[in-house]
Amino acid sequence: KHIEEFFEVEPYYPYEQSSTLRNIWDTLKFAYARRLVRLANSDNKIFRVKAIKQLAQIKNLDKWHCALLANMIDPRTAVALARSGSADKRLFMEPPLRYH
Repeated sequence: KHIEEFFEVEPYYPYEQSSTLRNIWDTLKFAYARRLVRLANSDNKIFRVKAIKQLAQIKNLDKWHCALLANMIDPRTAVALARSGSADKRLFMEPPLRYH
């Protein structure tokens, strides 16, 4: 007699509840940072100063989040972030390579 064994294998999800909450938190933090960059690039000085202070305090962003934000930041905002002293260094674009 041929006996077939059936068993259910629960799919393995490496990203369960704790990492799902972390992903949601990272997404919200990145959306907030994008909004701050837009406000920091604005012409309204009050919004710009407040947004730069808040943007300088954001920590623990993913590398690709910082790369996207660095491309969104205009020169005036980059200078203000650099002067704040507490901004994440990854928010600044690398200077272009020069060949001599």
